[in-house]
Amino acid sequence: MSREQRRQFTADEKATILRRHLADKVPVSDLCDEYTIQPSLFYLWQRQALENLGAALEDRLTRRSEVRQSTTQQRTIEKLQAQLQQKDAVIANTQRLHSAIGHVTPTVKLEGREQEVWTARELKLKADRARRRQHHQRVA
Repeated sequence: MSREQRRQFTADEKATILRRHLADKVPVSDLCDEYTIQPSLFYLWQRQALENLGAALEDRLTRRSEVRQSTTQQRTIEKLQAQLQQKDAVIANTQRLHSAIGHVTPTVKLEGREQEVWTARELKLKADRARRRQHHQRVA
């Protein structure tokens, strides 16, 4: 029970068959008989060719312009991503700094967490003093 392999037509072969129909006015039925293909396959190729006709007729200047525009857009995206990363780093560093020094930001004050920040600051300062004391005792 071996299966027959399907024939594969190259793009040039398909173009030749379509050209014979469109330019030489050979009937579809004659072409299908000659190449032993189904008419539905012929019409599929014809539809694909017509759908891609715009790309085939596109001039080089248009294509270059699109590539240039795409490259410019990619550079702009990369530049904006770099700026966004830089702003994210600044925000993270600012938050870390405010947290470390117990700074009460306007947002914290509006949220009513001012006392919580001051308490956390005092705990951090006590822990740092104890750590410095232990370090000095070990060194001495």
